[in-house]
Amino acid sequence: MIEKLVVGSLSTNCYIYYLANKNSVIIDPGDDAEYIIDTILKLKLNPLAVIATHGHFDHILAVDQLKRTFNIPFYCSKNDKFLVNSMTKRAGHWLSRKIYELNPTIDNDLVNEFKVKDISFSVFSTPGHTPGSVCLYFKEENVLFSGDTIFSDGYIGRYDFSYSNKLDLEKSIQLILQLSNETKIYSGHGEKTSVKKECKYHKKD
Repeated sequence: MIEKLVVGSLSTNCYIYYLANKNSVIIDPGDDAEYIIDTILKLKLNPLAVIATHGHFDHILAVDQLKRTFNIPFYCSKNDKFLVNSMTKRAGHWLSRKIYELNPTIDNDLVNEFKVKDISFSVFSTPGHTPGSVCLYFKEENVLFSGDTIFSDGYIGRYDFSYSNKLDLEKSIQLILQLSNETKIYSGHGEKTSVKKECKYHKKD
């Protein structure tokens, strides 16, 4: 099951994926830690980890508080460690306000496969938006959490940052389009979409 929470000044989609037994993972907690915590308590969930699809501040501002509240590890690609380590500075610049949240520490690199207890998924390396951008694929549910790599209605992640790469991003989108048409895509912002829908906007190799 998937609970979607829209958080922070940039309206980031935070997702809580959970099983019937209440084991869960928190994906892209971009801000509003108290809101996320309240939702977890309301649903009586048991968080096992907090996960970021990439290191931009609007996807990780609540990570440190969630780690400390639930005593859980943080998974993120270490290729985005430079973004995570400068989260507070970057957030303050873009949001033009004082940031009280602490830079989180990456406990585990996010590569290939994730498995903690009975929650598992594949990790696709999808660089371009950031060097460490990844997508999380839950095969049984045929669900992909795409972060800021691809959005609904043909939109794609920004590639105008100094560390971004348009060619890498285009290759990453092609990787996503190789999944079955029925694959549901939950993006970092906006509404969910599907591979079938996005194939209307992107030429599939």
